[in-house]
Amino acid sequence: MSAGDPEEIREEIERTRDELSRNVDALRDKVSPGQVARRQAERVRAGVARVKDRVRHSGDETAPDETAPDEVAPDEGVPDAVAPEDLAWEDLARDDLARDEHAWRTDRRTD
Repeated sequence: MSAGDPEEIREEIERTRDELSRNVDALRDKVSPGQVARRQAERVRAGVARVKDRVRHSGDETAPDETAPDEVAPDEGVPDAVAPEDLAWEDLARDDLARDEHAWRTDRRTD
């Protein structure tokens, strides 16, 4: 086949469409409210487990190192074009907005 072969071009277009479709699906899963809530719940559970472990071992000489960074498993199936730290900032911003809205609604009820 030559570089300008219509069949080769069609196959390349189909491969590109499939790849784009997978990327869009992965992004949709990453930012869906249910997935965001699931990830946040997992973070909270992990934090509670770390605190329990620290409390449990607070008197031990072999207590876990509190300065060691927590290991976070990377999300799989997310395209490289979306940096995890960008999504984390979006989660934090969304949490801040929800907190501000709650405070605003609470303040309005007390007026």
